[in-house]
Amino acid sequence: MNQRVRLPLNIRIEPYMRDHRFQGLTVFPAAETLNILARSVQVYRPESPIQYMVQASFPRFLHIGPEDNRIEAFHELETRKNGDIVSRLLTMSVSRNGLIGRAKEHAMIRFKREIPDIPILPFQTAARLEGEGFNITADRLYRDLVPFGPSYHNVKDNTLFLTEAGAVAQLSSGSIRQASGILGSPFPMDAALHCACAWGQRFSGVVAFPVGFEERFIFQPTITGETYFGRIIPVRANAQLLIFDLWIYDFDGAPREAILGVAMKDVTAGQMKPPDWVRA
Repeated sequence: MNQRVRLPLNIRIEPYMRDHRFQGLTVFPAAETLNILARSVQVYRPESPIQYMVQASFPRFLHIGPEDNRIEAFHELETRKNGDIVSRLLTMSVSRNGLIGRAKEHAMIRFKREIPDIPILPFQTAARLEGEGFNITADRLYRDLVPFGPSYHNVKDNTLFLTEAGAVAQLSSGSIRQASGILGSPFPMDAALHCACAWGQRFSGVVAFPVGFEERFIFQPTITGETYFGRIIPVRANAQLLIFDLWIYDFDGAPREAILGVAMKDVTAGQMKPPDWVRA
């Protein structure tokens, strides 16, 4: 039978996380959430693999208040009959009269017990980007398209090139060692999503944010202080939904992670628009 437990999570808010902002509010990053849930799974069931994740969704932001040093949350783990673990990050809200509590789900991920043979996109294929190129400097990316603070400026300058076939960039894993978790540094994945966001603004005219993905493979965790190569491949794109495959390699050409079927969409109901220059 399926077994379900709910474990308390005391999430420490590090100063660098306050650079991850959306419409003036600090938002806990999805890549950090995955590290926290994976670590909790390993503590609860040390025998469970964590490098293959499927069916991820991020239904609502986890906001960080100006005075928050920690967030009290819960990790709900449901062990399926086949050994998979469905993992949810929850917080509790209480009604104004203090009588009714309600769980809010911020993330859901399924850690697969069985790890399949993974078809790898060769580095030589990933490094080829066909079509007329459009270069975006890191300064313009983080000033106009992805307005995060300096801790999350991890697309290396003068390396982000876009064509209709996708994007390539060099991705930094940053220098903040306490950010690195059991799945590696969260910064390369986060930076790859910045590139996908820029592609959506250039070619689809939408400011899109990640709401989930189909699969994530960790071939080898990324390491703080390193630079990686990222390839963003648009799978499907329209004004309502963008789907990407994201590949991250080291500079020996070995894949470090793949995030496949990344779903991104406008979560502002059209309030955010791409700047004119990126569409020109």
